[in-house]
Amino acid sequence: MFYLSHATTPQAMQEFVNAVRSATRAQRIWPCNQPKALAFRGTADQVTQAEKVIAQLDKE
Repeated sequence: MFYLSHATTPQAMQEFVNAVRSATRAQRIWPCNQPKALAFRGTADQVTQAEKVIAQLDKE
């Protein structure tokens, strides 16, 4: 589970999902609107890559 600080709209949440899917090639990603979070299931390498992508995107 990744908690997000800067995803304020459903569109922003979907952008996070799309970016993580693209970077990790994982399909098991679910946005959770309350609290603002992404549920993610993947290999250890996919989780590491997802952490990097989310850290980069969640700065804005």
